[in-house]
Amino acid sequence: MTSETMPVEQARKVLGDLVIRASLHGKTTVLTRYGQPVAQIAPYTQEQHMPEHTTATAWPPGVYARYLTVGGATVDLRRGHVPAPYVNTCTGCGENDLSYGPHEEGYSPEDEAAYAEREARTAAQAHAETCRAMPAPQER
Repeated sequence: MTSETMPVEQARKVLGDLVIRASLHGKTTVLTRYGQPVAQIAPYTQEQHMPEHTTATAWPPGVYARYLTVGGATVDLRRGHVPAPYVNTCTGCGENDLSYGPHEEGYSPEDEAAYAEREARTAAQAHAETCRAMPAPQER
């Protein structure tokens, strides 16, 4: 791969040509300002833009929804047991929230479950928007 140096002001006038040189001919142009390198126009390679590793981790067992807090922790939503069918747990501050559903008669079991889930999701989102606790360190 060959390289050429060019002032930014000059490169502005021939930017299209520099892109063609890079993409079709594999030539890199180093852009300078006051004689110092500040950027480069180079051929695109897929390897440059692929992460070497990911930081994603598997969700804990039983968690079916996660909300990211402003502090970087998560609020994990799990299915609980009657009388609280949903449980929210913050991995930062440790706060638990139980969602019970409506306390009135006339709701079918399906409606009660849907109500409780909506309540749990709303509570998890509200906590995630305000909790500034950092994630607890993981033991190895």
